[in-house]
Parts: sequence; structure tokens; C-alpha cells
Amino acid sequence: MTLSPKAIITHICVIALFILASLVYFYPVLQGKAIFQSDIAQYKGMAQERDAYKDLTGEESYWTNSAFGGMPTYQLGANYPHNYVKELDRLIRFLPRPADYLFLYLIGFYILLLCLKVDFRLAALGAVAFGFSTYLIIILGVGHNAKAHALGYIPMVLGGIVLVFRKKYILGFILTALAMALEISANHYQMTYYFMLLVLVMGLVYLIYAIKEKELKHFFASVGILILAVTLSIFTNATSLLATKEYADWSTRGTSELTINPDGSEKAVSTGLDYEYITQYSYGIAESLNLFAPRLFGGSGNEDLGRDSKAYEYLTDQGLSPSKALEFSSGLPLYWGDQPIVAAPAYVGAIVFFLFVLGAFLVDGKKKWWLLSGAVLSLVLSWGKNFPDFSNYAIIGHILFVLFVAAIFFIKKKGWKPWLLFGAIFAFVVSLSRYFGTLTEFMIDYFPLYNKFRAVSSIQVVLELCLPVLGILGIRELFKSSVDKKEKLKALKLSFFISLGLGILIFLLKGFFDFEGLRDETYRGYFGDELMTMIQRDREAVYINDTIRSIIYVALAAAVLWFFIKDKINKNILVFALGALILFDLVGVDLRYVNEGDFVRQRQVNQPFQANQIDQMIQQDDSIYRVFDPQEGINGARTSYFHKSIGGYHAAKPRALQNLFEFHLYQNNLQVLNMLNVKYIIQQDEEGNSYPAVNPDANGNAWFVDQLIPVSSANEEILKLKDFNSKTQAVVNTSEYPQLTKLRYSVDSLARIDLVDYRPNNITYTTNNPNNGFAVFSEMHYPSGWQAFIDGAPQEHYRVDYALRGMKVPAGQHNIEFRFEPEVVETGSQITLAANALLGLIIVGGLGFTLFRRKKEKSDA
Repeated sequence: MTLSPKAIITHICVIALFILASLVYFYPVLQGKAIFQSDIAQYKGMAQERDAYKDLTGEESYWTNSAFGGMPTYQLGANYPHNYVKELDRLIRFLPRPADYLFLYLIGFYILLLCLKVDFRLAALGAVAFGFSTYLIIILGVGHNAKAHALGYIPMVLGGIVLVFRKKYILGFILTALAMALEISANHYQMTYYFMLLVLVMGLVYLIYAIKEKELKHFFASVGILILAVTLSIFTNATSLLATKEYADWSTRGTSELTINPDGSEKAVSTGLDYEYITQYSYGIAESLNLFAPRLFGGSGNEDLGRDSKAYEYLTDQGLSPSKALEFSSGLPLYWGDQPIVAAPAYVGAIVFFLFVLGAFLVDGKKKWWLLSGAVLSLVLSWGKNFPDFSNYAIIGHILFVLFVAAIFFIKKKGWKPWLLFGAIFAFVVSLSRYFGTLTEFMIDYFPLYNKFRAVSSIQVVLELCLPVLGILGIRELFKSSVDKKEKLKALKLSFFISLGLGILIFLLKGFFDFEGLRDETYRGYFGDELMTMIQRDREAVYINDTIRSIIYVALAAAVLWFFIKDKINKNILVFALGALILFDLVGVDLRYVNEGDFVRQRQVNQPFQANQIDQMIQQDDSIYRVFDPQEGINGARTSYFHKSIGGYHAAKPRALQNLFEFHLYQNNLQVLNMLNVKYIIQQDEEGNSYPAVNPDANGNAWFVDQLIPVSSANEEILKLKDFNSKTQAVVNTSEYPQLTKLRYSVDSLARIDLVDYRPNNITYTTNNPNNGFAVFSEMHYPSGWQAFIDGAPQEHYRVDYALRGMKVPAGQHNIEFRFEPEVVETGSQITLAANALLGLIIVGGLGFTLFRRKKEKSDA
């Protein structure tokens, strides 16, 4: 990483190629089109009220009532003061979406490899191998933008860490702090967390080598510098982090106050998500072979085989028109793995896998071991609930551990000790399984924050970074004249035969699979036995075809490397040939799942939902109310796009509303619908036509009650909603609000409370009541940020009916105002401003000092 004019021009040319590659793959963006992403459509539904209010007033509301009855917009595109890191991020991602994320993949990985002192040609080759990995492309297709965003910056963070350990302290600090600030701002903490596990593995390996090489002072100095860099990056994102933490505690990701399940059974106390939810998406052990051959387990639930399908042949033979048969064979349910559903296989490339094996043989030292260990750890953790239970073999683990440790001390052969240490660690894990269960159970129960994230299969992103890095480092060893040619040929042969052997093994394993999927019984009910048999034959066909395909690509890559080692071709031809093969391999699979057919007019992306007749009928009512579509439930945001809904689409739902659904709404408790002011319910008539049913008993925006029902726990509070009258009674947890001692109120027939002004973050009511009263508001209670006022004077309000707001209102005519003024934003912005200023000074000062020192060193020379 030099700053010579030639190097700068070279890097600019590489960046230009990355821009070109990103735009070529997503070329419809040049035609003004945009990719339709299902998750982003749902996101837009959730954020519609927030976005419309911002466009109308220029004000950030930080709250929306259009989703889940009401929630903060912290995870829905909220912008915070002094968020200069986000401005820098927008500058880096200047290309049209999703080409901007592909460019980010490429440039981030390129920087990492440069930090590892890799030749720019190999760094560009590695960037292509990483950026076009199938999983990274498919998440752009389905709209996991925050995940893609985070994955783009992670290589830069690792690059900064590498620089610090290379004793490039100033540049390493700057890159780590800046990249980590950008990483945090991407707002996908699950990806950040998983890669921090890789950093821990990396740190452990570096510590072992530091002890061995007597470099502990440098190691701890490096760790200290990195801690300061990460701390500063956290402070630059203080507002978003504090806001996310606040919301997470209130959501399903926080600790539940309930100790019972809806059926009355005792609920396991947990500070995070439950085991089944965390491991619902667990990679099958055999399914992991998809890393080498893409469609071993069918690929996806919507495969397009066109006319090359047994199902197509069967349907046309049965007399179905070719167009109808083609329509069916263009979306075949071929996936038959262990996960509920997948959009594509996590294919890293047969060539990349082959190069990874080559790197494992050729690369030596700490780089190999943290990359290899990180890849293996992420693989076994991605198995989740499918991870083998070794508890019955704990005694064998104890014995193997002792043997491996003894071997480490007594075997002196070069290169053996790291592998023996690897075996000792595995034996140690097996030996502890009797006490801690499987590795997944151990991580969920004992490892900090691991139980906060679902879909453990996604931890394979760590592996998808480690494989191409080690593969490129392996090629770098081939470039070195200091490495003996015989050693190069030996490593090439071993890598080729291992990869070839894996391909042959996969081919032979075909006979042990029945190609039956989890949903086949359901499909059989729709399609019949004969057509389902044809679909299973299609699964077998793609299994065979993709296995052969991977073997061919490995053979071609091995041939290119053999010609290079034999001096038949030079480095440039090698890089070009491998780059072309990797692109043909990966892009050939990527285009099966993300292609021009996914692009639509920009307007369709900006307005993903179109109002139907039902929406238009409901919108004629200009009062404030909520709408519920039972077909959508709490897993869709279409209703939220047009109305104020009690449904929505989010991985971290408001915990109180989730519990109301599970305890009451799924049991058709109309009192709970009434108190949530659900005025319209989308129902279907006998012919299956939808219509908006009016709920005449909806309570309205606010009402006076004559009785407070005291309970002493959250369990009692939510259970009491089964048999209370929401119009005249309110349930209150007096252990939380002991000051609520008055339980009876007189409600005059003329008493009124009316909503007179509505904004997402500011709601005003007028009251007229001859008596002191207690009012219940059909808005979600949120413990932080909402301030209540009566005639301009602050007034305390309470959580009642488990999820709503309640307030004591004095007799007479009054104005009641609720304002959302989140303290977390005010406090966080001050910290963010100071941290950004400090980071800016460090960057300017650090780069200035580095340039001055280099100039001085040149003049002294």
C-alpha cells in the first residue's frame, strides 16, 4: 500500500473496473429501472407514514402509528442530527442501487487484501471472488440491504486490524475507526456481531503467536489501539446505538416480563429469543456441500428449468399447453433441504473452494490459522439445531484431548503443531458436550448476545469471506520465487485431488438421498403423486449437473495453475484466466436468481403497493382509527402503507403487541380489538371476496373509564384482558404504579374526550368532564420519549391494559397533548458531534503526520 503516483493511478483504474463490473451486472439501472426487493417493499410499507410526514413538514417524527399500533422509527430510516458518518457512507455508495452495494463488496475486499500486502492484481481477483459470491448477490435480490451494507464494510474493518498488527499503528487506527463507524452505521448488528466472533478468533491466534514469538508488548499495544478505535467509532454512532438499544429492550429482542405462555404453562425465562426461533433457519450438514456445488439441495423453492425439466415433459405429455407447462416449470419448488425456505444456495464457487484448499497447504503462519479457524467455526455454527450431539461421546473427547495435547509436546515435525492444536480444540468441545449440550446450545446459553439473533445459517457469511482470502493468499505463494516449485506442484496436486474427490463423493452420495423435501406432502396435495415424482427427478438432475459443473471448473482452474507453475503462462495471464473462470462460475449461478427480470420501473419500487377498492373505501373515513387484515397478520406491511395498522413487518416486533396477538387476538378477543381502536377488519365473504367489515364497537381514540382493575404482575395484567370491559374498565399493574390508589371514577353521560389534532409525534385531545376522571388512549405506551401535558403543564401517564396509555384527568375542559421528544436523540447527538469532530481531527493529523514522516525519510535517504 504505497502512495506513489503509479500506485494511485493503478488503484484508480481498479476502482473504475469495479464501478464498471457493478453497473454491467446490474445494467438495468442504467435504463432508469430499479430492482424490486420484497423486503424493501415491506420496509416502505412500514415507513410510509414517517416518509410522508418528513416530505410534508421536513421534520423527523421518530414515531409512526401506521405499524404495530405504534412504534419508534429508529429502525425505519430515521435520520439523526450530526450523523456525518452516514453522509460519508452516501458519498461512498454513489452508484444506483443495488450496484452501490456490489461496488462496496468489491472495494472493501480489495482494501483488505491490500492491507495483507497482496499484489493489486490478486487483490482485484479476490474482490471479484468475494463480491459475486451467490449469497451476497441474492440478498440484494430479496432486499436485505442493511445486511449487504454491513458486509461491504466488514473487510475494511479487518484490513484496519491487520494494519495495526503489522505495526502500521496510525493508518491501522484510522482505517479501523472509520470503517467500524461506517459498519455500525449500516445498522445490521447481527452481521457485525458474527464478524466480531471472527475477530476474537483472529485475536486468539495472534496471541498464541505473540507468546511464541515473545511479542506480547506489541500484541497488547495493538489491542489497546484497536479498542480505542472501536470505542471512537461507537461514539460516532451514539444516537443510533442508544436508540436501537432502547427499542430493542421494548421489543421481542428484550427480556419478557411474562413468565407464562398463552396456554398457561410456565415460560422459560430468557433474556433473548427462544431456541426454536433462533435455530429455525439452520443449515443442514449435508446441505453445506452447496458451498461447492450450488443446487445439490435443489437451489431454491422457485427454480426456473424451463423446457429442460421432467415436470415440463410430463405436463406436455398430459396434454397441457406448452405455454402453461413452461409457466409451471419456471418456478419449480426444487429446494428440499432442512430450512423452511431459501431464495438461493450459499454457493462460494467451486474454484474458490479449490483455491482455499490450496491456500491451506501453501500458506503458513497466523494468517492461515485465523482464516481456517474462522471458516470452520462459522460452518459448524451455521448448522444450528443440526449440530451433532456429542454428549454420549464426552469420554472419548476427554481421551482425544489428552492425546492431542501430549502430541503437541512430543511431536517435533514441522507444521504439525497447529493441526494438533486444532484437533485438541475439537476434542475439548466434544468433552464438554455432556455439560453444555451442543455447540449451538452452549453459544445460546452462555455466549454474550448470541441469543439476540435469529437465522443462525447466516453466520456462513464469515466463511464466505475467509475462503477467498485464504485462496488468494495461496496464489500469492505461487507467485513467490522463494517457494520451491516441487512444493507448489505438490500443493496443487493435493488440492486438486481433494476437490476432485469431494466432487466424486458428492456424485456417489446421490444414491443415499431420496430428494424428499419438508413440504413435499403439501405439494403432493396440490400437484398429485406423478407430477411430484417428476419434480423429484428434476431435483436429482440438477444435483448431477451442478456436481459435474463444479468438477469441470476445478479441473480448468487446476490446469491454469499447472501451466503457470510450469512457466507456460505469466502472472497476468494467470490472473486473467482465473478471473474469467471465477466470473463464469459465480455469475452463471448468480443470474439464476438475480437478473434483469427482477428490475421494474422506478415508480413501482417507490410505490410498491397500489390502493385497491377496499383501501379506497376505508380511506373515505377521515377519522383516526386502525385497520386489521387477518390474512396479513403481523407479517406484512401492505396495510401499514395505506392505513394505521396493528400489523407490520419487522424482525423485532413490539413485544407488548406480539403478546396481545398470542394471548388474545389469535383467540378472537374482541375487547382487545376494540381497545386498539380497530374500526375496520378485512374479511372474506363466502365466495372468497375481501371486504372491509366495520367494527361498531371500536372504542375510539380515547375514553373515560369508571373502574381501574388492580393487578400485581404482568402475568395477571395480560390474563385479565380476557374478561374485562375495555370501555368501562382499565387494568393497571399497581406494583408498577403504586400511586394509583383511586380505583373508582364517576363517568358522566356527557363526558367527552376528542382527538382534535393528529401528527405521528404529536397528538392533541380536548376533554369536557364535570368530574375528575381517568382516560385511556388507544395509543401504544412507550416508556421513553413520550411526554404528556394538560393545558401545557407536564402530566404523568401510565401503562394500562398491558399496552396502552392512561392518565388522570381533572374535571372541566382541558387540552391534553402527547409529544414524542426522545431524550435518546438529544443526548446521542451531542456525543455523536463530539466523536465525529475528534475522529476528523485524528484522520487529518494522522495522515498529515504519516506523509510528513515519509517525506522526511525520503529526504534523509
